[in-house]
Amino acid sequence: MADSGPAEALARAGAFAARAAAEQPDPDTARRGLAALLYDVPGVRGRVVATTEPYDGSYHYDLLLTHEAGTHVVGFAPARSLPWPLRGARSPAEQDVVRVNGTVLRMRQAMAALDGLWERPRLLRHLVEACLVVEELAERGGAIDDAVDDALLQRRLDGFRLRHGLARAADTHRWLADHGMTHRDLEDRLTAELRLELLQEQLVGDRVAEAFRDAPDAFDTLPVAVAVLPSPRLCAAAHARCRDGRTPLEVAVGEAARGGPRPPDGPVSVSFGTQARHSAAEPVAALFSPSAAEGAVAEPHRVEGGHALVQRLGPVAPGVLDDRARAELRGVLFERWLDARLRSADVEWYWGNTRNDSRRS
Repeated sequence: MADSGPAEALARAGAFAARAAAEQPDPDTARRGLAALLYDVPGVRGRVVATTEPYDGSYHYDLLLTHEAGTHVVGFAPARSLPWPLRGARSPAEQDVVRVNGTVLRMRQAMAALDGLWERPRLLRHLVEACLVVEELAERGGAIDDAVDDALLQRRLDGFRLRHGLARAADTHRWLADHGMTHRDLEDRLTAELRLELLQEQLVGDRVAEAFRDAPDAFDTLPVAVAVLPSPRLCAAAHARCRDGRTPLEVAVGEAARGGPRPPDGPVSVSFGTQARHSAAEPVAALFSPSAAEGAVAEPHRVEGGHALVQRLGPVAPGVLDDRARAELRGVLFERWLDARLRSADVEWYWGNTRNDSRRS
């Protein structure tokens, strides 16, 4: 094992930077290579920062070696290429956001249009969290990347197509075109999801069972029927027909839709499934009460897409630590990990007007 810490890391990183400049590995391969290079160097964390030259697609790599005293930056510029201190100037093309009918929207114009973003702290936080996740993945090297193999990605792709009703290749191509994506973009997006799930499992997976034992009732479930209606008038009419607990929700909704003074002013849907206690809206939580009988209907409440009625169809089932519960608990624990990282993070925004440029999250 190396015993010289930062000095040993610097020596190895210098040779690695020169080799990467010559061999031009892709960024993920470079990150795995640096992680393997430093695995036995104590007290030093390595990160790879990749820059792509727009004119030829070549990579330039800077290596960040962080230890107790600070961070070293190691780079190598071959003959006739720019050393890293000269790479701060951005070309005009890098300020382009989107082009519509030949009109190009520049970054500063886009940020002016999105100035209200500063009033949406949850979205801003999400951007910062994405950076923290990238940082953590980089520090863990290539182990997570290696775990996302072709078979795992194919299963995720199949599930994505099933969820979005993309039964034919033409359906997938149309969806990609509508969302401005290529098939490679979709694979990259799903790969990122898989990497995040694996990172969550590594960070908090061993605490999921304990978290479930602390609050097992939170994952109790009820079989329910859920109706989403386009207007409060129609929702109230359906509620009046089934509040006695004896009329099935789908019957009440059909009668209300047919018996109104005019046709529904939007889509009406009725679905059947299960409702977990921990995610139940306040009116629906009352259906978990011991006094609530089969057929009981929760008070109407607003949901995305309209107004909802929920009817209890059977007894409460005790919560179990299945895949769904495990994923939800893992997400909660991961949010707590992000909270801790965010409190110690140094965040500086570079876009927007002067007031926003200096704002810290």
